Amino acid sequence: EELTKGHEELKRENEERRTREEELTKGHEELKRENEDRRTREEELSRVHEELKKESEERRLREESLIKKHEEEINKHTEDNRIKEEEHTKSNQEQKTRVEELTTQIEELNKQIQESKTREEALNKQHEESLSKQTEEMKTKEEELNKTLEQLKTENE
Repeated sequence: EELTKGHEELKRENEERRTREEELTKGHEELKRENEDRRTREEELSRVHEELKKESEERRLREESLIKKHEEEINKHTEDNRIKEEEHTKSNQEQKTRVEELTTQIEELNKQIQESKTREEALNKQHEESLSKQTEEMKTKEEELNKTLEQLKTENE
């Protein structure tokens, strides 16, 4: 009877261990899925980041083209002013005003470009920090689950 009782107790303990192992295995599989989901999100974020970089480069090229056009226009107006200065003093003043407005626009565009670059750098840094933190958290969870699983396997053996 004592042996039967001990045998039943061992059966219960083994069943409890198996249940814990199944739960740990389930948790481990869930962590694997979460890691795969994280990798998928990281890939998507990376793809979006590349698209943003491409868009930023295209915007920079357009802005450079606009700046060049503005500079060419400024130079043209300046030359026109020089030629017509003796006959058109009033027109000359209007042209100088236009040149100043264009210069202000160029300065504003340059300021906007710099602000955009600063925002992009901040977002990139924030993104990298967030991904690093998530990766560390997932690694820690996975290590804890693996350790617990190994302990249960050792106990079961």
